[in-house]
Amino acid sequence: MFLTETLTPASNLPRPPDAGPDLARFPVVEMGSAYHAGYAFAWCAAMRRVLARHEPFILLDARTNAQGAEETEEDRRARRCWFASNAVLLHQLCRGYITVEPDIAQRCDARSTALALLGQPGLRVMVVSNVNVAQQLAVVLLKTDAQPSSRVGQATTRRRRLI
Repeated sequence: MFLTETLTPASNLPRPPDAGPDLARFPVVEMGSAYHAGYAFAWCAAMRRVLARHEPFILLDARTNAQGAEETEEDRRARRCWFASNAVLLHQLCRGYITVEPDIAQRCDARSTALALLGQPGLRVMVVSNVNVAQQLAVVLLKTDAQPSSRVGQATTRRRRLI
């Protein structure tokens, strides 16, 4: 008698906590569900795979402090370095970084935290109230041009010339 097993497809298996971003819904790249110490190494490896696709994408960070611990300074530093070292390709491919923050009082802080993490002017950074709004916004951003920073810079330059 042979033992038969039913195999579960990899897409149906639960994700380990250090798996990094979820690429199942690409081009929307969802961050992991919660922070845990030491996750940045896996996160950086997964993000290298995202950039290797050479396709436009959206980064969606729906993690909240209620879901897990605060991000450690070491992990934050590692992610900040990754964003800095991949700035050129990130500007070409990333259509936006969307953070979900349900608390209206915390949204401004969430935006400034995201901007500090990215450390790059020109990337669209948005903070929304829930995941549904974030997903709708992601669809709109994916239909837009790359980064609008060059047009904004041109408008600012023209304005300065007029003054």
